[in-house]
Amino acid sequence: MKRSVLICVLLALLAWPITARNLHRGYRGFVDFDNAFGAMSYYDGAHDVMHDFQWFIGVSTSHGFQFNENIFVGGGLLLSVAQPSLYGNVPVFADFRYDADFGRIKPYADVRIGCNLLSPGLYFSPTVGHRFSCGRKANFNVGLGMMLLRIDDAGKQAERCFFALKLGFDF
Repeated sequence: MKRSVLICVLLALLAWPITARNLHRGYRGFVDFDNAFGAMSYYDGAHDVMHDFQWFIGVSTSHGFQFNENIFVGGGLLLSVAQPSLYGNVPVFADFRYDADFGRIKPYADVRIGCNLLSPGLYFSPTVGHRFSCGRKANFNVGLGMMLLRIDDAGKQAERCFFALKLGFDF
């Protein structure tokens, strides 16, 4: 049920006829609802079970400077937690974004690079998506990408890659 609702929402957004607002030089901020799905083993001591699948749910914000109609550079913070392991993920990152403009089609590419504060290690998250208008001052963003984490797993460093879906607003 949840999957079919999400697919319907995404298809409706792709058909949305309104174009995104033009970007101008100056401050720009983002607030995103981040989802990441993938394999990350952890041991559930209460039930003596090894789990593989994790779903990171979180909220991120980044703020910075829009240099022209295409280039944004800023910094941000993501607060997320994995289900069912409750593994915390709090990366601080630099955010680089390129917005293209092809008339009604407004794609973007976004790269976040930083480090996780809870479990020292790398955070890398490239995303591609589309920007939709939400009025004169804001846009709605839908993006697909990946989240790469380098984490401390039982005393040794391990890389984990997750499929990511981001929904958010920029202002």
